[in-house]
Amino acid sequence: MTITQDDLKAFVEVAGCQNMTRASEKLGVTQPTLSYQIKRLEKEMGVSLFVRHKNGVKLNRAGERFYSKAEQHLALWNEIKSFVLEETEQVSGLYSLGCHPSVAIYTLKHFLPEMLKQEPNINFKIVHDLSRVILEKIIDWKLDFGLVINPVAHPDLVIKKLCVDEVTFFKTKKTNDDVLIYDPNLKQCQHLINKFKWKEFKRHIHSSNLEVVRSLASQGGGIAILPERVAAANNSLMPIPKAPKYKDELCWVYRHDRQKTKGIRWINEWVSKVKI
Repeated sequence: MTITQDDLKAFVEVAGCQNMTRASEKLGVTQPTLSYQIKRLEKEMGVSLFVRHKNGVKLNRAGERFYSKAEQHLALWNEIKSFVLEETEQVSGLYSLGCHPSVAIYTLKHFLPEMLKQEPNINFKIVHDLSRVILEKIIDWKLDFGLVINPVAHPDLVIKKLCVDEVTFFKTKKTNDDVLIYDPNLKQCQHLINKFKWKEFKRHIHSSNLEVVRSLASQGGGIAILPERVAAANNSLMPIPKAPKYKDELCWVYRHDRQKTKGIRWINEWVSKVKI
């Protein structure tokens, strides 16, 4: 028995969804077919890869070890296919793009829709996470490209600055000045809080979604720490005068050894002309 690319794709999708029904819908196969693929894979491996429970499935220890290798194998396979397609002079393939959800909202509209119109054979899988996590995934071959805030230089990476933003404190005319709303996972927030000497806050409200932070602040729920480009989506929010600011650089990031395929070269050339 031989493990196929479809078996690996099925395994990765089930691991991500943690539910056979949802995974089968995303893959476009029946649930019995998907179950058979997973059982065949486990038989070939000689070990169970999932823990089954009434609400779905979850990777066990063996499954977690197999998952990282399966992703690397699929990434390598996609790269090989893209390299072969270069000989046919076609821009084609599925490419993964990582970015923070808030970054995606104000950046992707500037280039992705037009790219898809220009090249109907290009497909993107968009992955959302913190910028530092996106950077690590690019280095580890888990993502092709990234829109990354303040990336740290790395010998394997190409980093191209697209625009500059500033993170600072915002409020409405009638806000609760005793409450500070922010994402504690962002290093910019901790830096700014340490520099903010205007007052002490009685309460801190945490949210990992900057759109939620903006919404709460716009309703007078408190003072928010936000990038200017995110805050600009609501006209009621105003920056606090003389409050400290943190300069952000938004960059396009990819591994230098991934630019050899025609599709990747085309994408990089396109994004280099974008104005955000």
